[in-house]
Amino acid sequence: MPAQLYILTLVTFIHNLLTAVWVGGLFTLTITLMPASRKALGMGPEMINLLEKVKEHHRRFIYVAIQGLLATGLFLGKSNPIPKSLFSFTNPYDSAMTIKLILLVAMTVIAIMRSRRPHKKSESGKPDKTNMILMVANLFLGLVVLLLSGYMDSVAGFMMTGK
Repeated sequence: MPAQLYILTLVTFIHNLLTAVWVGGLFTLTITLMPASRKALGMGPEMINLLEKVKEHHRRFIYVAIQGLLATGLFLGKSNPIPKSLFSFTNPYDSAMTIKLILLVAMTVIAIMRSRRPHKKSESGKPDKTNMILMVANLFLGLVVLLLSGYMDSVAGFMMTGK
């Protein structure tokens, strides 16, 4: 087998792993950690402290994942034989790629906003829900990106075989 096949396989693996770290991390935080910490610790300072520590630790992985996804995504895009135009809606593949890139930029902006926004209670004493809203929004966008990736693979298969 040619070396290019091994390189492409390794880059695809790294890309998928980084996607799992980012979107899987969002999924785990949103679906399990947030509700469990709320039940176990209530809405007091212990929960806020825990969430700040988790966010601080998780942020390092997310920033590495974003940079790695950019690098591996560019490599995978160049190695894909499908003719493509960035930010174009000329065919289903280009349309999905354009939407995916826009969503990834939005996810990156949200991740940066969340990382710089502390968990706290509002002045009324109720929890500030902005961080949770941003996390759920980012999870939703991440799931849409995964759906678009699957769609792009399917479209590419149809474009390659002509069926």
